[in-house]
Amino acid sequence: MVPTTELMLKCPNLRLQEDEIIVHQTLAASPGIGLVEVDHRTGSVHVVTANQDGGEDVRTRLAGAGYPPEE
Repeated sequence: MVPTTELMLKCPNLRLQEDEIIVHQTLAASPGIGLVEVDHRTGSVHVVTANQDGGEDVRTRLAGAGYPPEE
């Protein structure tokens, strides 16, 4: 079994359904990413990743798409 990291992130710029689609597409097509759940109403992103970087790749991809997560 491959070890995974589960992330629950809050992205304040995530407000619209269109934003939700962009975030989902940005993360779902990334290597090592399994589950991606995005909720524009709460600005939350739930990701399960097999990347062993503690979620740094996910945070970098979100920031690059214009949705930097809060720390």
